[in-house]
Amino acid sequence: MEETNDVDKIDEVMLPGFRFHPTDEELVGFYLKRKIQQQPLSIELIKQLDIYKYDPWDLPKLATTGEKEWYFYCPRDRKYRNSARPNRVTGAGFWKATGTDRPIYSSEGNRCIGLKKSLVFYKGRAAKGIKTDWMMHEFRLPSLTDSAPPKRFTEKTIPANVNAYCTRVRLALKLKGITYEYVEEDLTNKSESLLHYNPVHKKVPVLVHKGKPVAESLVILEYIDDCWNNSPKLLPEDPYQRAKVRFWANFYDQKIFPSSHAVALSKGKEQVNAIKEFDELLGAFEKGIEKDFSIKFPFNGETLGFLDIVVGTHACNYRAFEEAVTVVFDPKKHPAFLWWVAKLKDSPLIKETLPPHDKLVAKIKEVFFQAPKA
Repeated sequence: MEETNDVDKIDEVMLPGFRFHPTDEELVGFYLKRKIQQQPLSIELIKQLDIYKYDPWDLPKLATTGEKEWYFYCPRDRKYRNSARPNRVTGAGFWKATGTDRPIYSSEGNRCIGLKKSLVFYKGRAAKGIKTDWMMHEFRLPSLTDSAPPKRFTEKTIPANVNAYCTRVRLALKLKGITYEYVEEDLTNKSESLLHYNPVHKKVPVLVHKGKPVAESLVILEYIDDCWNNSPKLLPEDPYQRAKVRFWANFYDQKIFPSSHAVALSKGKEQVNAIKEFDELLGAFEKGIEKDFSIKFPFNGETLGFLDIVVGTHACNYRAFEEAVTVVFDPKKHPAFLWWVAKLKDSPLIKETLPPHDKLVAKIKEVFFQAPKA
């Protein structure tokens, strides 16, 4: 029997019909991770190559697999010895990034496992480069240094998708394109980290950025908007409008949010009074929003704003809340508010963040109202 080397093994795999089309999650979560951890596969489908020593039209014949897409492991070269800037210059031109790194999330959607950057090849040198049709996607694992993605603590006993305070932080981070490390917290057995980072309230969420903690969801949203001053902006630039947004966000959190829970947790005459109070508060909120903002969606243009995040992470759960417990309010009394909520529920970002309706109903029954498990 003849000994079979790796090249022979690859030839055996390349049978008619074989295609190598990994997803972004598979590329970083399996192939790249194994490569970095020095856990080679018996058959290496991705070749290691310093691609910047070649021009893009030379790469296809050097790849192990691929017809219109080719994959390589490539070490990162620095442009200058003491600089973090990568060197992407080739013999005939250079690769230029087209935007910021985009996070790649795990299938569960709550953990950033990698970053993806798109680049385009230009012939010539930087000042007079001519754009070509060659495009490249660069994948890398998240950094683990202090300047890397912020950490966010969320609850284990109350899932992040049910807890509106945690979900709103998650939405803001995604909206800004910020990668972060997700850390679960069991509030029945609070960790030393949570007690250290939030010794006053001992609650989640907590954002830890460069070793410094920020607590309270509304405060965290403002911190994210100020610290990462890129688009989209969560708060308006005008000071008066910013003050109005802060006022109504605080009103919603301090008045409407707890009032809706009071309705669910009461019975009989007490519940009737609680519903009346909730309707009055929601009516005041609705009129105030119409007066101050002409209730247009979204508030700050083409993307979710501060109030959209605050309201959407709670109000989009109303139907599941009612199904799990009781009817909270009469929809005929609050058409403008329900119109706003319906628009928020159509937001792709909110859709991908909130759980399916049936799962949410089950979680609300289980967590908030201690319903027996099926």
